[in-house]
Amino acid sequence: MREQLRHAYLRRIIVPGLRLSGSRMTDGLATRVGRGLFRLGAPIRQIAMSRATRALGATHTHADITRIVESSFEHAARFWGESLFVRKRLVSQSWRQFVSIQASESGELAADGGAPDAIRKSDRARIYTSAYLGNPAVAAVALGRLIGRIHVVADFENQPVMRAWAEDMRRISCVRIVQRADAATQIPRILEDNEGVYILGEHIRWNGKGVAVRWLGSEISAYRTIGLLSAKFDAPVIPISCTRTTDSFRFNMTCEPAIDAAAHGKEPDAIVRAVFAALEHCVMKTPEQYLWAMLGSFESNGCKPIPSPSPASSTLPTFV
Repeated sequence: MREQLRHAYLRRIIVPGLRLSGSRMTDGLATRVGRGLFRLGAPIRQIAMSRATRALGATHTHADITRIVESSFEHAARFWGESLFVRKRLVSQSWRQFVSIQASESGELAADGGAPDAIRKSDRARIYTSAYLGNPAVAAVALGRLIGRIHVVADFENQPVMRAWAEDMRRISCVRIVQRADAATQIPRILEDNEGVYILGEHIRWNGKGVAVRWLGSEISAYRTIGLLSAKFDAPVIPISCTRTTDSFRFNMTCEPAIDAAAHGKEPDAIVRAVFAALEHCVMKTPEQYLWAMLGSFESNGCKPIPSPSPASSTLPTFV
C-alpha cells in the first residue's frame, strides 16, 4: 500500500512536470538519482555488489564490477522515468521509431525491415520470456504491437513498484495483464487459442520442488512453469531482451533462438535450464543494464543460494 501511495503521489504531483520536460531531461534526472543512491552505500548496494561479484568475478576486476553495478542503479532509475512516456510514444503509428528489433544470430533486421520470424504474428502459441534486464515494459508493448496482443504474467504481488506500473499498462490496448491468482486457469486457455504469453522468467521458487538451475553464479530452485507450458502446448519459448541505446528512450529488442520443446524431449526441467542459460547469455552481454539489486533475489531476502532440489512432479505449478 505504501508503494502504491508513493506511486500515486509521484504520478499526480511530480509526473506532469517531468512529462513537460521531455524524456531526455527526465532520463538525465533519473540517471543522477540512481547514481546518488549507489554512492550512498546503502545495504541494497552491497546486495547488488555481492550478486554481480558472484556472476562476474571470474572475468571482471573489482573496479569493473563496481562500475557495472553503479551503472545498473542508473538504469534502474531510468526504467522509472521511461515508464512516463511508454503510452504516448509506443503507439501503433510510431513505436518503431523508438524500438529496433533484431535476431541475435544475425544481429540484423529481417530482409523486409520487419521483425524476425520468431516474433512475428503466428498461428502457433508462443511463450516469450526475459530477465529483469533493460526495460521489460517496453518489450511487452513492442511484442503486443508486433503480434496484435500479448498476455503478460509477472510477480506483481511481491513487486509493489511493478504492480503499480502494471496498472498503467492496462491502458494499452495490445497488452493484457494476467494476475498471478488467475494465471493457472487463464494461461492454458490463452495458449490453446494460439496466442502469445510474456513471462518474466527468473523468479526463484522458495517453497516446494523446483528445477535446480545455475543462475548468475549461484545454484537456485526455479519454477517449472515455462517448461511445463512449453511441453504441454508444444509452444516454443523465445527469450528476448530490450536494452537501451545511447539515445534517450531508444531501445534494441533482441530475439534469441527459440527453445523448442521437442528438441528437449518435451522434458520441462530441460526446457527451464535452456531458458535460464539463454537469459544469462542476455544479461552477460549488457550486465550494466541488469537489475542486480532487484527485490526477490536470495540475498535481498536474507537467504543463501538454494541447494539443488529433488525432481519435481509433472503437474502445473502455481504461477509466479
